[in-house]
Order: sequence, then C-alpha cells, then structure tokens
Amino acid sequence: MTTRYAPHLLALLLASTTLIGCGSSGGDSTPAIPSYTVTTTLLGGTASPANPSVKQGESAVITLTADEGYALDAASVSGCDGVLDGNIYTTGPISVACTVSAGFVPTAGVAQVTLGYGIKQLKFTWPAVSGASYYQLQEQATSGAGYTQVGVNLTEPSATRDIPVHLHDWINASYLVRAYNDSGEYVDSNVVTITLTEAVNAIGYVKASNTGGSDYFGESIAVSGDGNTLAVGAFGEAGPDDVLRAGAVYVFVRSSNGVWSQQDLLRASNAGEADEFGISVALNSDGNTLVVGAMSEDGDGTSEGDNSAPGAGAVYVFTRTGESWSQSAYVKAVSTGEGDANGAGDYFGTSVSLNNDGTFMAVGALGENSRAGAAYIFSYDGVDWVEQAYLKPSNAGVDADW
Repeated sequence: MTTRYAPHLLALLLASTTLIGCGSSGGDSTPAIPSYTVTTTLLGGTASPANPSVKQGESAVITLTADEGYALDAASVSGCDGVLDGNIYTTGPISVACTVSAGFVPTAGVAQVTLGYGIKQLKFTWPAVSGASYYQLQEQATSGAGYTQVGVNLTEPSATRDIPVHLHDWINASYLVRAYNDSGEYVDSNVVTITLTEAVNAIGYVKASNTGGSDYFGESIAVSGDGNTLAVGAFGEAGPDDVLRAGAVYVFVRSSNGVWSQQDLLRASNAGEADEFGISVALNSDGNTLVVGAMSEDGDGTSEGDNSAPGAGAVYVFTRTGESWSQSAYVKAVSTGEGDANGAGDYFGTSVSLNNDGTFMAVGALGENSRAGAAYIFSYDGVDWVEQAYLKPSNAGVDADW
C-alpha cells in the first residue's frame, strides 16, 4: 500500500531530523591545543630546526651542528629543561615559550708560530685559524709574569715586535698568539721564548754601499731620538778621488715596516787628505740635523779652501729636507786658547753632541793647548752657528786630553 503525506507534514519531518542531527548543546567539540616557540640562540654553530613551534606538553628535538673549525661546548648547552645526547638536545615538555642556548669553541689552535728577524725586530707569522675573527700577540716580559697584549688586535696572521734598545729588556721574554672567535673565546699558540741566540739574530747589520779597505766604517755612530735615522762615520774612506782618509758619513733610515736602507753618503765640501771627516757624529731628535766632526781638518777658519793650520779640526752641519741632505754650515773654533793662534793641532771636532731640536751643539777639542783639551758650545740663531762658550776644566793640564 502506498502511503502519501501531505506537503506540510513532510516539511515538519525534515526539520525534526535536522535538529536531531545538529544537536543543541555543543558538548562534543574539542578545544585547540596551544603552541609555544622554542628560541635557539647559538654562537659558532646552527640548530635544526631553528626556533621550532612546539605544542603544549610535547618536547622539541633539536640537532646542534658546529660550524667549520668549531666544536660544541656541551657544558654551555641549556634551556627548556632539556637533555643533551651527543649533539641532539631534547627539551622537556613545553608549557611556556623558552630558549635553548649553546656555545661552540674553536677546534683548531694556532699552528706553530714561526719566528723571523728584522733589524732590531722580531717577526711572528702563523697559518690562519679557521673560525678566528682576530688575533692578539701576547708577551710575558719575565718568567712567571702574566701575559699582556702587544699592540692592537690583528686581522692578518702576522705581527712585528720592535726590540727595545737594551738587551736585558727583552731577552728571556716569551710570546704567544691568541686566536679569538666572535664570542670572545680564544685558543693559544705555542710559546716562543727569546734567548741569546734569537737576540743575536735580531741584531742589525748594515754595510756601506761602497765598502773599502781601511775605511773604518762604524768608528762613530749616532741614532736619532725617534729611532728612525742612523748616521755612521767612516773616517778612513777615500772618496771617488781616492783622497786618503778624507772620510765620509753614511745615513741610514728605517721604513715603517722596520727595514733599514742607506739614504745618503755625505762628504765634506772641502774634503782633504787625512781630514778624518766622520771621526764623530751626532743627530738631533727627529734626525733632520746632523753634525760631523773632522778633527784633522787643516783650515785656519778664514775659508774652506785654506790648509794652513794642520790638525786644527772642523765641524760640518748637514740638514735634511724630505729625503735630501745638504751641507748647511762649516764651523770652526773662534777661541783657540794658548799655542798656535790659528788652532793648529787642536783637533776641534774630536767629539760632537747635539741637543734634541738641533739648535745647540757641543764640540770637543782634545788637542787644544798642548792636549789639555777644551770644549765649545755653539747655538744656531736661524742663520749661523755662533760660539757661545769656551770651556776648560778647573785643573787643566798638559796631555789631559779633556
């Protein structure tokens, strides 16, 4: 039998079915589970995954990988109540946002530091260290003392140490190189200790550009106050005209990287046989003024060409402009004391000395007055060198060579 429903009854049945299917209380829905970010903070390595988002109650498993030249520092790994197993860090159950931190240290120390030498210099070189952002040269001045940094931080694998003037200031000093990473962690190189052998290797050795027998190169020397100019006398040098014992002075300069080279060769404007120019030398502080003694020069002071006063002696002043030297003065004693009126045999210029700014000089004359000796003080007035004082000892005697 076929049952038929009226249209309005069918609509009512459908509505009832829909209400029963949908429900009206909502009691069967599940609330969303919150997630939290685990922040990873690393120096010298990477984390995978980095900064993961983790659902509440779950744990994060993070792989910690060191950069090249670094190794994981297990003691530095912490955060989120986790546990480290090898390079795998597993956090505790996450309930709030938290941070995992890990540090890495350089794995390669500085390879053997190589020691080289310059004139009055120690030169350190070493292979570049992977992961190093800068280096420091460290010095232990005396055994048992702490290490202190020499100079500034270095970005290149080399360093130079200028040697102090006095040997006892640096023999037995020790040096090492520290390689630092970006986080300030460092590793030390091998230690290099300076013994007498190393000291000898670093002693400067310079020669004249025109070496010759009996030149007596090195009879007198002077170093400027700034340590960058060296004057060396060779009173026996004969010059291009082969004038016996006319004498010469060689000027050497040190470059910014510590290399010494000859800058000039100086001779007297009136070079004569046996004048012994270069028997004494003196430099001022910046090395731009040079005084040279020629104790056996024969002039009587009337002119540079006169040779009527054997052994009277003379002093020559040279000045440097840029890299060029020129003779600026020819100086003779005015007060010649007793004996020969023209100063013959005084040996003026036996010794010379110059003040820091190059405006005062002292000149010794050991032969003055039958070798009793005398000293002269000159000042520069901007044009000429003027004798200011003639000095004698209170107990001057014959052959005293004062």
